[in-house]
Amino acid sequence: MYLYPTFWTKFTEGGYHFLESFTNQQNLSFTTQLNGGFGTASLDILGPRGLSFERYRKFLGAHAVFFDSQGRRAYEGRVNDTILRPEGVSIRVEGYFSYGSECIQGQIYVTSPTTNYQVIKDCIDITDNDTWINKYAMCDQAADVDVCTFDGRDYSMSKINEVLDEVLKLGYKESDARRVYFAIWDHRAPYFFVEPSLRKPKWFIEPQFLQESFNLSQSRSEIWNSINGVYESSTGPDFHPSAPVENETSKDIYGEREAIINVGQTSQAHAGSLQDAALDTHTWPRQSFQITVQGIVRHQAGFLEQPYRIRAGDVILLTGLDPYVANVGVPGGDGEGGGGAAAASGLAGIVMSTTYQEDSNSCKIVVNTKDTLLTTLIARLGISGGLS
Repeated sequence: MYLYPTFWTKFTEGGYHFLESFTNQQNLSFTTQLNGGFGTASLDILGPRGLSFERYRKFLGAHAVFFDSQGRRAYEGRVNDTILRPEGVSIRVEGYFSYGSECIQGQIYVTSPTTNYQVIKDCIDITDNDTWINKYAMCDQAADVDVCTFDGRDYSMSKINEVLDEVLKLGYKESDARRVYFAIWDHRAPYFFVEPSLRKPKWFIEPQFLQESFNLSQSRSEIWNSINGVYESSTGPDFHPSAPVENETSKDIYGEREAIINVGQTSQAHAGSLQDAALDTHTWPRQSFQITVQGIVRHQAGFLEQPYRIRAGDVILLTGLDPYVANVGVPGGDGEGGGGAAAASGLAGIVMSTTYQEDSNSCKIVVNTKDTLLTTLIARLGISGGLS
């Protein structure tokens, strides 16, 4: 066994609240995801009927932590279901982000512009001393004032996870529309962080440790490297700006592909922002892959780890591929795409979800394949947009 599931009646993990720790579990698995952090987990504990019935009663609602041999946390959550079976008890656990669907946010923001970070702080405050821990130091916008602002929002009858979903769509800053994520990780601490750069992968995976082959695909049909913006003004449709925004490197490689983004009725500045975002999104081909790792992975610091250490939000680099393979989901506008530094050594991407199976010591990894700059801006401005 690689992990040791341990249970307490309370998440304070005090000795008085200790229930049991196991080394003989079967069918243990868990997931991580963005947004959310720790997802669902399940395991089976074999035992005589009387003892299994006692576990069936006591474990519902218990705090669960899966430790590894070094005492590090691989997973954390609360028992949501117990099922008594002839051979023992089956346990299903939910990560603590699930509490967001059990609690109402209850705020109304009408008096002045409010930052999206303030709304997230309020969400954390509501759960403080109950399920999540108030640790703003985990949020990388704690001292940042250049974030999206809004007012007139009524969250009085909205669940916390619904509010977070809406606020996270606004992106990082007014001047930086990169996507942001929210997750609950170790010790129930909330993390609010911006989409990481693919230039600094955390994990390096070699092809010989892939459980099965994978398919990689890309298409020229999604590439647009010369884009005009059209918007509705008081005098009718106008081109903004008069000349298209272009990426000459992409044009040299894939040929000139022109498109128009029609954003409806908005300001000239907003139309220009969407035009730039469209170019960043579509300059380079989008690729996708999903892999299952069985064996060891290499950390950025050089040491080897088991695959259960990979989490959603990490950047991975699949090494040993053709040096001319482009990155997955990397916008060319920031210099990372189309043969950038990371592309020269392999295939990089942001992990959106993982599913770990202890019996096979394997981890299924789903990688982000689409830059969200354009969709973030459209959601932020509350307008419709598309390319033609």
